[in-house]
Amino acid sequence: MSGLPGGSFGVLRNGTPSFAGAMAFSTPIAYSLDHWHWAMGVNSASSDMRFRGFDTNASGQTSSGTGELMVGIPSRIGAWTLALMPISVHINDEVATNILFTPNQSGTVTWAAGVQDVQGITHTFRPREHRSSRSPFVVGTANPVEGGYVSLGIGNQRFGGVFGNASQTFGNFKALAEYDTYNWNYGVAGNLGHFKAGSRDVNATLYAGYIRGKYATWSLTFSF
Repeated sequence: MSGLPGGSFGVLRNGTPSFAGAMAFSTPIAYSLDHWHWAMGVNSASSDMRFRGFDTNASGQTSSGTGELMVGIPSRIGAWTLALMPISVHINDEVATNILFTPNQSGTVTWAAGVQDVQGITHTFRPREHRSSRSPFVVGTANPVEGGYVSLGIGNQRFGGVFGNASQTFGNFKALAEYDTYNWNYGVAGNLGHFKAGSRDVNATLYAGYIRGKYATWSLTFSF
């Protein structure tokens, strides 16, 4: 998961989390969370095509884990998302900070800018590299058909060029595919429904798919 809005859960153009919104896996969308909406989730990525839980062995040979916690912060000029992204790759355990800013705007395409891993400490965009993994990007998202979204952007480091993603809702399911500048990833998300947590209406989303077409991955995300 990207640790950014839309990373395994949907977001509408107005900044509200919703299964009907734009969704990707590891690439950004241009819709920031807004009005103090929150999202949190966990992800497991396997080392083969089998879906697995979290590998707690020190070697971490069968899977690696990622988490995300983010909040949408309103402002007069636009919406900001601040995200914390704990990463466990069994080489180093780090907490990356990600940001996304969507300025107030009109038009059919929404534009945003952000940075994944502001500190540049995770070094996960290319295994075994030690240069900074701070990854700035710009991205635009459009909603050309009902329930369908397309995003296209450019960045460096983790986003080493042009990336893109597309998602389409089919009732309580959503199909998505993306190109992250290195590989193609794809999968299906399911809407697990809503439940109440205090005054909040919480939506649960389950995603399952493949990275590079050969590494199984799944995510469970709660947004409100």
